[in-house]
Amino acid sequence: MIQIPLQENYDQLVEQSYIRLKQLVPIEKNGWNLKSNKDGFKIYTKPDNETGFNLTRGEGLLPYTQELIHEYLERVDLRPKYDKLCESGKTILKTGPKEQIFYQKFKQIMMVQGRDFVVYQKSFIDGDTWYASGTSIDLPEYPPIHGVVRAKLKLGGWVLQKQQGGTYCIFITWANPGGNLPAFGVNLVSTEQGETVQKLKKLMDEEAKKKK
Repeated sequence: MIQIPLQENYDQLVEQSYIRLKQLVPIEKNGWNLKSNKDGFKIYTKPDNETGFNLTRGEGLLPYTQELIHEYLERVDLRPKYDKLCESGKTILKTGPKEQIFYQKFKQIMMVQGRDFVVYQKSFIDGDTWYASGTSIDLPEYPPIHGVVRAKLKLGGWVLQKQQGGTYCIFITWANPGGNLPAFGVNLVSTEQGETVQKLKKLMDEEAKKKK
């Protein structure tokens, strides 16, 4: 049985990530740069001046309810099916009805070591909008492992806005990969995470077809 230390501290961290997530939603105010606009799905990036690494954002309309989309997001083991960079994921502990601690490992790319994260994620509802916000935590039971760099997720979040015809989804990720990596190469690869929303739609479409 995993014991969760400093629960109040973890709650504070995820509350801070939720506040950041809400602040980052407006496009022009936050200086998001449009990189792609294809088939109704957009990808943006925004520089983190402190590290040189980009924040990445993907968004688009999914013809599904907030509840159903959230169910998919809670299934961390499904993440590799719609996130090109993710190798594996698993829930470590459900800490509440809409909150959990999970582990994710990201792929080794060429000669660059893989990265992993231990994340505390919690969901919030504000009017017609759902938020699922996560941030890195230190969990003694899941220390760094040999051959994989423990990266820091400053913010990994989803915004689910109820709209006519479904749910408008915004995915934002802000991370420090750690290690001695050139920002240019990391930013080039991380932009692909902006495809996550579109790939989630594809996965959900495929699952819906199977049920017919």
